[in-house]
Amino acid sequence: MELTEVEKKERIVAVLIKRASKSQTIGYQELSDEASLKLNMGNPDHRVQIGILLDDVSKCEFQAQRPLLSAIVVRTDKFPGDGFYKLCEKLELGDWRKLKKDDLFFCDRIKECFTYYSKSKNKE
Repeated sequence: MELTEVEKKERIVAVLIKRASKSQTIGYQELSDEASLKLNMGNPDHRVQIGILLDDVSKCEFQAQRPLLSAIVVRTDKFPGDGFYKLCEKLELGDWRKLKKDDLFFCDRIKECFTYYSKSKNKE
């Protein structure tokens, strides 16, 4: 049975909170596998799908004044994809191209996640 979009997002959030609480990043394929999304990051359509899901998750987190969980999802080079920075631009955090060149911006977003979710009250 196919998962609904809501179920996919719930699974993504659970995996990301678990990882953030342990101060760990996660790759896109690893996220798909742990959340049982059945996506193959070798498939461009699947990369678009996971990007949309991560956008939605982080928009909700941002609206709830929590750190952007998608910050801990990284490519094989240990940096986020352009979609992360473009999301940050949509959230009015700055021009995505400038944010991408600023390693401190990315590092700060990860630290925010790790700090926030390392506190037991924030793990739910």
